[in-house]
Amino acid sequence: MSACHLELKKDINLDEVNHLARKEFYKRKSHYKSFEQSIIYVLIHRFSNYEDEMWLFYKEDRKFILNQIKKLLKEISNLDRNLAWDCQIVYNRYKNNIALKMIKSRYIVDDEERSFNLN
Repeated sequence: MSACHLELKKDINLDEVNHLARKEFYKRKSHYKSFEQSIIYVLIHRFSNYEDEMWLFYKEDRKFILNQIKKLLKEISNLDRNLAWDCQIVYNRYKNNIALKMIKSRYIVDDEERSFNLN
């Protein structure tokens, strides 16, 4: 299995991110403790390759997954230093939920597994 590396997309428009985060924050106020966390989740889910890679990604080893999430959150805090504390909170949330996501990923068949089963 080839390792999935998480990364932010290039040329992120922070005004667009803030607009989307504001909409998400007010729509899902109970899910996000702060507007800054909403910005972080918008960056992860809409402005990185996380959504494309997540199910294959969670088939990797726990240490690798946490390192990749930490690396992505570091990139995010480099975009805006004011997000650093909330990045740590978001990291802890992913760390606490990793076991469940790893279990769920077992039920997703990737292209490599699919071609093996067809032969």
